[in-house]
Amino acid sequence: NEAIFYARQSRGNPDGQAESINYCRAVLEFRNPKDLAEFKKIYQANGWHKALKIGQELAAIISQANIKTPAQMESVFSRLLIKLYSAPRPLKLKQDVKVKAYRLIMINV
Repeated sequence: NEAIFYARQSRGNPDGQAESINYCRAVLEFRNPKDLAEFKKIYQANGWHKALKIGQELAAIISQANIKTPAQMESVFSRLLIKLYSAPRPLKLKQDVKVKAYRLIMINV
């Protein structure tokens, strides 16, 4: 698996959002529990405890979501962003009136 190979090759590097997202994907996509257990051991050995925790939390948000409307999708997406990009103050989404396709992320500092 490509994710397992990347994690092994990245030992000694700090963890970040990419590692959190990769662990989330593993939780949601790995079919064999042994593969997920091996992946978790690699993360632990790499010292990627924050990415492991955040990845599990992201996967829980996604797996528990029952999305039926765009507003529900926006809510789930907001929750994922808040977990992934934790800041001293919460993220706030603000409508960009010029662009209708996406929301602009505003970080209050």
